[in-house]
Parts: sequence; C-alpha cells; structure tokens
Amino acid sequence: MSSKAKERGLEINIPLCTCCRACELACSFYLKEVCDPAISKIKIIRDNETGEVFCDLPLSCPECSFEGEPPCVSSCGIGALTTSK
Repeated sequence: MSSKAKERGLEINIPLCTCCRACELACSFYLKEVCDPAISKIKIIRDNETGEVFCDLPLSCPECSFEGEPPCVSSCGIGALTTSK
C-alpha cells in the first residue's frame, strides 16, 4: 500500500441501490480474487416481501485503502455507492 493511501468510508444512497450486488463481487474479487459475496466486506440485502433494501457497509475499509476509486465504488453503475472522503 502506498504511503499516500487513505482510509475512506463508504456511503450508499439506498433509494438509488438496485441490489445488483456488483459491489459485493468487486470487493470479494479485490480481497481474495474470487467472486464470492460471502467474503465481501459489503452486504446488500433485499427483503423479497417488501422490496426494501438494507445494507451493511464498513465504516472504513483498511483492506483496500488505496489512491483512486475503490473497486466497489467503481463497480456501481448507477452511483449509489460513493466514498465519504
């Protein structure tokens, strides 16, 4: 990790989130080079009965602190997931 790397938080705009879970796959692939939502630091869940979306985002992501946009954020095609710093 670069000495310039910064730890950043993540923010999600729930009304924009389509629950595609691309961020989960990007996170797991970056961390372990496998597409497995079970090992992702991000958890996106949709209640099938109500359609409501819930998320569990880390307050910060020291595992992937690097310069530039994190893989989870760049994988969000609609801009629902952003960095807070």
